[in-house]
Amino acid sequence: MVTVTMGCVVQEDVGAMKVSEEQPANIVPPTTTAPTAQTVCSCGVQGRCDEGIEGSGQCVCKPGWEGDYCQIDLGSIPEECRGCHAQADCVPGVGCQCQSGFQGNGTFCSPEPPPDLCSEYNGGCHQNADCNQTGLLVNCSCHSGYQGDGYSCEPINRCIEEQNGGCSDFATCKFTGPNERQCECLPGYLGNGVQCLEKVVPPVDRCLEDNGDCDPVAICKDLHYHANTAGVFHLRSPDGKYKMNFSQAEAACQAEGAVLANFKQLGDAQQLGMHLCVAGWMEGGKVGYPTRFPSVKCGDNHVGLVIYKEPVDQSSKYDAYCYRLKDVSCVCPANYIGNGDFCNGVLTSVLATYSNFSIFYKLLLDYSGRSSEGKQLVEFMSHRKSEVTLFVPHNAGFASNQTLSDRDLEYHISTNHSRLPFKDLRHQEVIMSRLGFNLTVTHGNNESSKLVNQLLLLEWDIPAVNGIIHVIEAPLTAPPAPISHHASRGHAHASGTVSAILVSVLLACVLAALGYYVFTHKNDAFRFHYFRNEDEDSAAGGRTKPTLVSIPNPLYSGSRAFSEPFGDASQGFETAEPEEPPKILDLDQ
Repeated sequence: MVTVTMGCVVQEDVGAMKVSEEQPANIVPPTTTAPTAQTVCSCGVQGRCDEGIEGSGQCVCKPGWEGDYCQIDLGSIPEECRGCHAQADCVPGVGCQCQSGFQGNGTFCSPEPPPDLCSEYNGGCHQNADCNQTGLLVNCSCHSGYQGDGYSCEPINRCIEEQNGGCSDFATCKFTGPNERQCECLPGYLGNGVQCLEKVVPPVDRCLEDNGDCDPVAICKDLHYHANTAGVFHLRSPDGKYKMNFSQAEAACQAEGAVLANFKQLGDAQQLGMHLCVAGWMEGGKVGYPTRFPSVKCGDNHVGLVIYKEPVDQSSKYDAYCYRLKDVSCVCPANYIGNGDFCNGVLTSVLATYSNFSIFYKLLLDYSGRSSEGKQLVEFMSHRKSEVTLFVPHNAGFASNQTLSDRDLEYHISTNHSRLPFKDLRHQEVIMSRLGFNLTVTHGNNESSKLVNQLLLLEWDIPAVNGIIHVIEAPLTAPPAPISHHASRGHAHASGTVSAILVSVLLACVLAALGYYVFTHKNDAFRFHYFRNEDEDSAAGGRTKPTLVSIPNPLYSGSRAFSEPFGDASQGFETAEPEEPPKILDLDQ
């Protein structure tokens, strides 16, 4: 029997010779027409090598020999041990038995598997670890949700390992198991714990309190309340959907009197009902959109605010979510002027509204109450079709207990149809006052410093329906009233009339006194008076003249105090001349 065993090593080379290390004499001439292979044969002397280009490289043993190198003499081996595996030993009378560490029937032996070290006590690994054996080596690795070297494993607490366990800053993190936690929003917040939005208070119409801080007469409208989105609105480019980068979105919101909404503002709008599956720019370069109910096509069933992963490329194109800065709209009603924050009526109502005008306004009302001219002035200032410029002195410009004359009050108001705003008050501008005298405008060191009759303007362009108000630092003083020639002549004529009356009364008194005297000294009615000569008087013993009667004038102290009824005409009836009229400065000359 020929046994073939492995025993040759074949090396291919071009033009090489076939040489057997153990049989150097067996030389095969090289082939010159084709590549040759050199085979080194390690067979023993009891075998030959199957060599050559087509050889198998195995040892072909002679009968009675076997083995890889034909080194086993079958004649010396018991019959039962013939054909034992190289990893088997011959046990006479028994046969082939695999060596220790190997298993098989003797004719074939394979290494025995190592003992299952993981089967006992988990191979020394932690109970929450996996035991993996390679040969006689054991590798331990902690289960999912645990951390450690495998021999010691602890559950992962996300509430500790991560910032608040990955929950919202407005949530509490609760450990519920290895690598598991539960996020619960704090009181006053809504959401799934990972995202918590501050619970928005249902909006109240701010116009119901203090008229929304509008002027009391203004028409107030709460824009946030009526929109029901807490002031947030979606804005799309006129060019279509997703056409604005970040800077363009900012500019678009500003053009609407708004700014890009922040996270909280958009969250409030979401709670109030805003649901839009449209990505839009937000404050800080964020991109997101609000959802009210789950949808696979919108935020992957997420409810709340869907926020894109940051950072977002600022050149990307989206829509925008804007927040309206002005939450209340104030509009003045008809017959009022202003921006809604203030609404002014006629001049008199503006004076009554401003506390800094109270002194001037009180003087104006006093003037109206004591004269028809004052009443006409107030009616003129209250008429809606008047168009005047009013210079009102500030309260601080009045001296203690200072008052204004009627002329002073009229001097502060321009003639009708002369509404002059601050910009039109040019240097040396002359404004005709209602009193009839001019007011002169001058400029100070610059255009913003203007004076009227050398009084500085403190505030200007306060509008009224029927005019405009400029505030001056102190009250104006009107020039004195002029006196005409007609007034002087009238005064002289009146003085002459009074004098004539007084003279007539005086003359009547004198005549009455004379009549009384004659009546008391007359003789009987038919007797002739006898007039004696002075000589007779002397002869009769020197009789004296009777005492003359003196009647004082009680009505006119400027004439003589008495008159003599029987004196000369020039003495007894002296006419009282009227006093010289006073000299009055005639301003018309």
